[in-house]
Amino acid sequence: MNQQINLYQDILIEKTAPFQFSAALKLVVLIGVLAGCFTGYCYWQVKDSSQKLLAVQQVEREKQDKVSELELKFPERTADPLLIEKIAHQEKQLAGQKDAVLYFANQHRSGNELISSSLHGLAQVQVKGLWLTRVLLGAEGKQVTLSGLTINEVTIPDFVRSLGDRHVFGGVIFDNLTMTRSQESDRLVSFTLNAEGNGQ
Repeated sequence: MNQQINLYQDILIEKTAPFQFSAALKLVVLIGVLAGCFTGYCYWQVKDSSQKLLAVQQVEREKQDKVSELELKFPERTADPLLIEKIAHQEKQLAGQKDAVLYFANQHRSGNELISSSLHGLAQVQVKGLWLTRVLLGAEGKQVTLSGLTINEVTIPDFVRSLGDRHVFGGVIFDNLTMTRSQESDRLVSFTLNAEGNGQ
C-alpha cells in the first residue's frame, strides 16, 4: 500500500483565517457611523428645505393677502347700462351735429362760389354814365340789392338787360326799382334795384 504526502501543502494552499469578533465589531461601528452621518445629512437637508418651504409659503400668503386687499380696495369694474345708453345717445347726437355742420359747410361753400361768380360777372358789366355804390347779396346770391347813381335814367334798363344777358345772378329777376334825384347833384339820379329770389 502506497501513501502520498504533499509536503508543500501548507505553503501553496492558504488556510482561511477564522472570523474575528473585533473585525466584525469595527465593521458594524463603521456602518453605524456612516449611517449616522447619512441620516444627519438627510435631516439637515430636510430641515433646510422645510425652512425654505415655510419662507416661500409665507411670501405666498403675503401676496395672497395683498391681492385680496387690492380686490377689496379696487373692485372689478362692471358696465353701467345707463352710462352705456347715455354714451350711445351722445355719440348719435354728435354724429348728427357733424352731419349738420358738414351740410351747412357745403351749402356755405356753394353759396360763396355762387356769390363770387356773381361778383365777377357784375364786374364785367359796364354801362357808360352808371356806377354802383352798394351791392347786397343774400340767400346764396338769390336775393340781390343794387344801389347806384346814373347821369341818365335811361341807362338803368340797359344795365338790367346786360345783367340778364350775362346771367350774372343766375337768372334772378329784379322786381323792384326805385329812382330819386340825388341830393349831391341835380344831374344825378339815385336808383335801387331789388330781387327777392324769384329766379327763373
